[in-house]
Amino acid sequence: EAYAPCTLGDLEAMGIDYWALGHVHTRQILRPAKPAVVYPGNPQGRHPNERDARGVYLVEVTDSGTIHTDFRPVDVVRWESLDIRIDEVEDYQDLEDRLDSAIRNALEDADMRDLVLRLDLSGRGPMHSDLVHPGFLNDLQSRLNQSWSGRQPFAYIERVIDSTFATVDREERKRAEDFIGDLMKLVDEYQNNPSKDEGLATALEPLFDNSRAA
Repeated sequence: EAYAPCTLGDLEAMGIDYWALGHVHTRQILRPAKPAVVYPGNPQGRHPNERDARGVYLVEVTDSGTIHTDFRPVDVVRWESLDIRIDEVEDYQDLEDRLDSAIRNALEDADMRDLVLRLDLSGRGPMHSDLVHPGFLNDLQSRLNQSWSGRQPFAYIERVIDSTFATVDREERKRAEDFIGDLMKLVDEYQNNPSKDEGLATALEPLFDNSRAA
């Protein structure tokens, strides 16, 4: 809600060189100078939606009114979310190795601060059948936390989300006698015979000429 509504024009008219704005947790510079209008954000992320470096601005204002802002991270723990694709993952050990590598890289990117991570597994592959098995994600989360939560800096896995799908055998799916199978066969037919495109374009012309449908 607009708890203190104003515009940049309002702030400019006050004749103040630097506005340090609070309450909003996201760091952003609304205006770099004349006047400088800055949200430093909060000094420590508190939940998964408050990711990336958190800190303060060290600000110098010269006698002439020139503003120098220098962001200084002061957070102790950072929240991050990692998207891990399973398309080329062969087995459980391969998955765990890839997750370990991703966590290690995330720690390096976080300036070696402690991390609380949310892992989102996506893509298609044979590991999908294991991921949907009851208890698998909990066991995976526990194994990762046993490995990483005791280190310095630590990484703690707050949640593992399964957004994966099973591998699709396109040729087998295309042979199915249903709408999707028919659609896939039709798509292949048009891809293999570009001359049909003209007829398709003519058939769709009334649709694209309609202002609402287009």
